[in-house]
Formats: sequence, structure tokens, C-alpha cells
Amino acid sequence: MDDMLFTGNHTVMVTKFNETKRVNNVRLTAEAVSLIAKDPEYVFSEKEVFWIERNEDYYGTKHYKGKVAVEVPRDSFLSGTIIADIPNPPLKKYRIIIAGGRTFNNYHALCLFMDRLLLGKPKNEIEIVSGTAKGADVLGERYAEERGYSIKRFPADWSIGKHAGYLRNVEMSVYANRLALCWNLKSLGSKHMLDIAKKAKLPTRVLIY
Repeated sequence: MDDMLFTGNHTVMVTKFNETKRVNNVRLTAEAVSLIAKDPEYVFSEKEVFWIERNEDYYGTKHYKGKVAVEVPRDSFLSGTIIADIPNPPLKKYRIIIAGGRTFNNYHALCLFMDRLLLGKPKNEIEIVSGTAKGADVLGERYAEERGYSIKRFPADWSIGKHAGYLRNVEMSVYANRLALCWNLKSLGSKHMLDIAKKAKLPTRVLIY
């Protein structure tokens, strides 16, 4: 990496979804080091973490400038030690991404599509996952609110650069376990979400418009 913002191989506590773990082999920015110096038991949130595959850096350190961040290899988190005394809410059984084109505006079609997908599933086990973009994402949030489902939002942090949308889609695919995609067969962003879901082996249904 040509602009080294990270230091050392630290052990820190990190929260991801419904688990808080003590994780080894984590690299920290100077801002993160200062937090640990003030509070050795500081727990880094998901928003402060840049998740990487081991020994790979996809987007370069320039996206971290001015931000508190830790760099955590995914496999290190998976093998980390769970901190039992930090409670986290249980995950919903059905965590469904509703995503798609920004031009999608057929709310009635979305309702019919989703009602069929969720037929017979307990309301308290359903969570709609949204990337908060206009079009299908926002209509998905409206659908969740009207049906009484909980919502988990993943807004893209565009301050980190053009890769924010990609990172947001990856984060949603890790959190969710299903995808409902509204696609016009042209949108590259929707195609990208579909490809990520396939890689993550998420059951997927597509509403073509």
C-alpha cells in the first residue's frame, strides 16, 4: 500500500451485526489508536470498520483520510472471540434486501411481488434491508412501514469516493439472507447487486420492469 495510514497488528473489540468480538490482526489508523489509548475497551462499530479479504486492499487508503477506521480481515472476525457480556439484539429470520433501479416507481407491482414472497412468514421475523437510494429502495422502505416490518438501512457513504455504492451493496449482502430485485435489465447498479447476491449465495427473486 503506497500511503500507509494503518499501524501494527492490534487486538480490538469490534461489533458486526449481532456479535461483538475481540479480534486479532487488526490494523488501526492514528485516530483509532488514540481511541484505544484513551479507552482500551473501546468497541469499534461497523461504520468505523473497513472489511477486507486477508492481504488485499481493494480501494486504497486514500478513502480513509480524515476518518477513524480499523482494517479487519473478514476471516479474523469470523475466528474472533465472542464477548458474552455485551448484549446485541437477535437477527430477524428473514432479512430481505429490496433494491433495484432508481427509475422504478410501480409501488403497486412491488407490493404484489413482495406479498407473494412473504406469504405465510411471521411478521416479527421479517426485516426489510434498504440501501436508501431513490426508486426501488425507498419504495421498499414504504412497503415495510405500511406492512409493519422492521427496516435496516445501509446508506452509502459517498464521502469515501465512487466505491461507496459497491461497499454498501457488499455490506447488505453480508447482513441480509435474501434479495428482491426490481430490474429493467439495463441498470448496471442493479446488475451489480444481483452479481453480489449470487456470489453470497442469497436466494434471489427479480421483478422485471
